[in-house]
Amino acid sequence: MSNLITVGGPPGESFKMANTLTTVFVEVLTLAGSAGASTDHERDLVVWLASHDQAVAGRGAVDLELDAMPWVDLDEDRTFLRSTVDAAADRHEGWDRADLHPDLGSLLPALAAFVSLLDVLQASMLRASIHVARRAAPPGYPMCPQHLVLLHQWGCVICNASSVDPPPRI
Repeated sequence: MSNLITVGGPPGESFKMANTLTTVFVEVLTLAGSAGASTDHERDLVVWLASHDQAVAGRGAVDLELDAMPWVDLDEDRTFLRSTVDAAADRHEGWDRADLHPDLGSLLPALAAFVSLLDVLQASMLRASIHVARRAAPPGYPMCPQHLVLLHQWGCVICNASSVDPPPRI
């Protein structure tokens, strides 16, 4: 199984990632985004990414539909996400806290493909955020004390991935 990252709309641009790559992709973006988010809305974007947690949803069950993200200002949000990708690609300092040793030969092209999809995304492609209720941030935007990442409603995406006893699947 694998996961699909799409921008929606027929025929829609997309790319596919293997399950292990998807886990690392979400973790590095969550690490970088948590460190870089300065507004509640930026935190919402990071929590939305973090909520694509395969330890909770199941492997191959976390397709990211970029047109359904909780967008407010497409240009500003896209700028924040690009800076998050840049920080992740620069081997963000948080990798040591998460004990991440990703295959850069796979991760860096996936991050570049994500930016390409962000560049393709247009305001006319956005749809009402159908995932806001399901992927809502916990009140107060708590962070994992071990990994210093924003928590999604089922906890820390990094703790969940390494847990022997992960949270129940949704």
